[in-house]
Amino acid sequence: SIDAVDMAAKSLVDPGRFDFNLAMQPDLERYAVRITPENVSFVSKRDEEIRFAGMEESIVPVSAGQDLIDLLMDHEARQSEAQNIAAAFRSNFGISELADGQRLRIAFAPSPDDLERMRPERVSLYRETDHLATVARSDSGGYVRAMEPSTFLADAFAEADRVSYGGPTPAIYDSIYQTALEQDMPEEIIDDLVRMFSFDVDFNARVQPGDAIELFFTEGDENNGPKILYAALNTGNTKREFYRFRTPDDGVTDFYDASGQSAKKFLIRKPLNGGVFRSGFGMRRHPIHGYTKMHRGVDWAASRGTPIMAAGNGTVIKAGWSSGYGRRIELRHTNGYTTTYNHMSGFGNGIQEGVRVTQGQIIGYVGSTGLSTGPHLHYEVLVNSRYVDPMRIKLPKGRTLDGEMRTAFEEERYRVDTLLERARKPSRIAAIN
Repeated sequence: SIDAVDMAAKSLVDPGRFDFNLAMQPDLERYAVRITPENVSFVSKRDEEIRFAGMEESIVPVSAGQDLIDLLMDHEARQSEAQNIAAAFRSNFGISELADGQRLRIAFAPSPDDLERMRPERVSLYRETDHLATVARSDSGGYVRAMEPSTFLADAFAEADRVSYGGPTPAIYDSIYQTALEQDMPEEIIDDLVRMFSFDVDFNARVQPGDAIELFFTEGDENNGPKILYAALNTGNTKREFYRFRTPDDGVTDFYDASGQSAKKFLIRKPLNGGVFRSGFGMRRHPIHGYTKMHRGVDWAASRGTPIMAAGNGTVIKAGWSSGYGRRIELRHTNGYTTTYNHMSGFGNGIQEGVRVTQGQIIGYVGSTGLSTGPHLHYEVLVNSRYVDPMRIKLPKGRTLDGEMRTAFEEERYRVDTLLERARKPSRIAAIN
């Protein structure tokens, strides 16, 4: 009923809170480092400037009562490092408690024993914009009194009361997923949201200023789970918006844009839920052999056993061991398309050569078989036997509504738009960031 659907107004998303500029970026990102400075002793102001040149930094707002050690551990520091930093602030500056209005400024570099982890090299404390104290890692590995940073990130400090500042903007996938989690959205809503845009959005692309997301969904009840009625995603100069609609002729529920074009594409770009993008398509240094070679697919790191879905309808043409690929599945689709799924820990029930599969069907599970440095999915797309970038290839479209189907869809779209306008005036919107 209309009243039941209108309950969705209590769980709306404010697109303005998804606006990421260079001074407003999520804590979850992993800061890229342009230069890895050698760890040298402090000899002069010039030497110290050279040492920290090019490091990525985070500016973290502080609230009264927050524990410095916990805050540092939330920002990449190990417990021992956080304890040493806190001890250095206490012994050198008499600072043992944090206060409202203060900010931590943390400079990061890769940890020598784990290059995937960024560790704090220098930590400064400011009250508003006034410098209070700075400590930095010494040659011995401890933290000692250091000079105030020579540069001041004015724009970042101006916005740091809202969200911490970092280097590169986060990936679209990370931003969407983290935002949804922070809003306590139901897991099925998050999965639908990601799946809806997975056909056409390069989730590894970086969020840009002006990017925004808007979501309208029912809360659900004991009989029916929550359902997305409308979703819109702005990335760059492209706006994608979709409406939920069940086609009466076949009873299938899908999402369609304003012109009646299905959100579905021929293939899914990211055939698993969750996972972290690790390596793109193109030339790269092989992580095991060490030499440079062509990386013919994309890698998604995920925990062992994560389900892998068929990217599209097709036929299994291989399901077995394939040298360095480990357990590998190859699917043949129409129009000369082939997809491959590699390093699996095991195959889905009934998956063997000659079996037909449907888009979204679980065909296997993430593993680390073959030549692999850890559990991940290596996913490839071939067109007429030529490898292409799965994240950038232009994919054939799904169903387009016409005739009576289009008329029925327009009625549903008008109904949802009316509910949206009612919900926006006055705004009853949950935050998103």
